[in-house]
Amino acid sequence: MSDLPAFLLARKFIPPLLAAIVLGVALYFGGQSYQVIGLAALDRLRQVLAYGLGIAEIAVLAVLVHRFLRYIVLDGLVARALGTPVPALLIQISGLMVVVTAAAAVFSIVFQQDLTILWAASGVLGLVFGMALKDMILDVFTGIALHLDRPIRLGDIVQLHRMGDQLVEGKVLEISWRATRLLDDFGNVVIVPNSRLGAATITNFSAPDPTCWFIVPVTLDADVPPPRAIRILEAAAVEGIAAFTSPTGSAPMVAAKGLTSTGVDYIICLRVPPEKRLSARDAVVQQVWKHLTQAGLKPAWPKVAQAEAHLTEPPREGLTPAEVALLFSATPLFRDLSEATRGHLASLVRYRTFAAGAVLVQAGEAAASLYLVLEGLVLIDAGRAPKGQKAAPPRLEGPGGLVGTQAVLMAEGYSETVRCRTALRAAELDQPALGRLLASDSTLARMLSRRLADEMRCTQASLTGRRLMAPDEELTEDILAGIRRAFPNVVIP
Repeated sequence: MSDLPAFLLARKFIPPLLAAIVLGVALYFGGQSYQVIGLAALDRLRQVLAYGLGIAEIAVLAVLVHRFLRYIVLDGLVARALGTPVPALLIQISGLMVVVTAAAAVFSIVFQQDLTILWAASGVLGLVFGMALKDMILDVFTGIALHLDRPIRLGDIVQLHRMGDQLVEGKVLEISWRATRLLDDFGNVVIVPNSRLGAATITNFSAPDPTCWFIVPVTLDADVPPPRAIRILEAAAVEGIAAFTSPTGSAPMVAAKGLTSTGVDYIICLRVPPEKRLSARDAVVQQVWKHLTQAGLKPAWPKVAQAEAHLTEPPREGLTPAEVALLFSATPLFRDLSEATRGHLASLVRYRTFAAGAVLVQAGEAAASLYLVLEGLVLIDAGRAPKGQKAAPPRLEGPGGLVGTQAVLMAEGYSETVRCRTALRAAELDQPALGRLLASDSTLARMLSRRLADEMRCTQASLTGRRLMAPDEELTEDILAGIRRAFPNVVIP
């Protein structure tokens, strides 16, 4: 049945039904009424009235049948069986059939005309109009075929591509008797004739499920090892679509597509709801640029180079020590390091590679090392929050992120569990190496304690909505005391 309320549905049928009854009664008793008048002059008027009443009766019955077909059959039974609203084309065709049938009934019953001559004349007219309106007729029959085959439905997001035509994407708003209306991604209504729609290749992003795959291509130079490229691109893709998918959604896939004269072509395959595909693509492209930049890489471009007989240097497996030093200095904790201290720091780190899912640090364990994320992505879980504070949600950290700084500097246990969300390459700075770094510069410990205090205050303010009660200098001195305990052999003025 139709989704209209009962009283509204009744109002659709009562007026034409009452009109049909009144006109029928007038037709039945009209002859006796005219005989009582007894005027010959009204004989002609009786015939006109009979014609008018007959035409009105057939018209009212046609309206009644059309409303029954529309509200009971199409909007009710058919729509419920299909699970979607009935396309406007079926409603329009049903109305056209009712009008044609009512017109034939008027000629046959009211005017008592033989329809054979009418059908013969309509055949000749149909041939003439068919030649003149062949495109429109093709649109109508293609629309009928679309409804029978059902390659698209109302609300689907589709892409139309045809050789020589512009690519069209949008949400299906209506499939009428002549054209299909799409709402594109820029809010414009695109009207596509059904004949063109039938000849086009249709990609339905909404079928068979409400998510779709799309591809972001990236080309890198051939001297970038594929495992490193895949690690960087996968981390960028995961971080880019984090806001558009659920934690249990399909993970992005990265693969090497082929070798070209420009470099190595990679594809990033992403699965998101079709209405979010443009926003997701934009976010992923931005993250790809960010991760490549922090890794010291750029997308490949056509270059003219002289071929060499031998490879002068092996492919780079990661960042150079100078680039690692710059990445350390970009963090809030180490941003005040001098150039000499940065170089010393880069010489003390150890480069490590972890598989996806590996635990980098475990909450509660004694801190032994801090890590700088070079390539890849980590998931940081703070666990349960102290009483009276809200727990911080798990967060992703990409290249340039530091893990375990407070725990290592103050010789505490790790407060967060950090897992590798993707394959990871990190620079590890253990406690002995950090001690040698602090010993090389007597002002470094106080500078790090001040920066760590600022970081702790910002973190605490984001969790509680208010700043720490301890003054800046008091918190800095507490951290400095922790550094003295952790590194007793370092002289701190």
